[in-house]
Amino acid sequence: MGTDVQWLYRLTGKDWAVVSDRATLESCECSTCGHAVVAISDGNCAGSPDLDTCAGRWHESLSPNATHSLSTNPAIAVSGCSAACCDIDCGAHGTLGDGVTTHCTCTCSGGYSGHFCQLAPSYIVSGATPSRFNGQYDQLQASQCNGNAVYQLGGEGGYVLYQPAGMGGLWAVGESAMATSCGTVAALVRYCSALSPDDSSCGAWSVACSTDPYGWCDDDSVVVTRG
Repeated sequence: MGTDVQWLYRLTGKDWAVVSDRATLESCECSTCGHAVVAISDGNCAGSPDLDTCAGRWHESLSPNATHSLSTNPAIAVSGCSAACCDIDCGAHGTLGDGVTTHCTCTCSGGYSGHFCQLAPSYIVSGATPSRFNGQYDQLQASQCNGNAVYQLGGEGGYVLYQPAGMGGLWAVGESAMATSCGTVAALVRYCSALSPDDSSCGAWSVACSTDPYGWCDDDSVVVTRG
């Protein structure tokens, strides 16, 4: 399993799941998670996920975008942590609560946001074809998709950089309407979980094209940096 931002939560029934999709986490009625699943327990896994009843019952997703591509992985284990707030790292732009007088959450500064203050106030897209997607995308204060910030190019009506709802770890560039609908109609996409879209662990950007049977072609010339 990777080190991207993920959530462990209880499914309907006796199973636990690790998901990379914020919308799935916030769905109280979720019984199946589709492509958002990173790992899922199988069978009688009642109670806390670190109990012996869950040992050896974990299945890992073979692909972050596959709906039913799970493989048994006996090496996956869940354990509790004794350190205060489990040593959560808020990075250089956040302060962690102490878990006693305050919650174990990150308080961000300098315009940064995200669960671990990993999202910058702005990003610059360059190298994209068509060139109209290039430029500085600034954070919109009133919009979020998948629990993360939305960024817009050139003010009202411009393209937006965002995470489509229900699509696991995709970052995308799409029309301005996506800032509120968080839909999947995009021109550029990149698998990056909930990390910053400029993170070195992210996959290549893909651009909508007609030459690929799935409609997407990798474009290594597209680069995203912090503004």
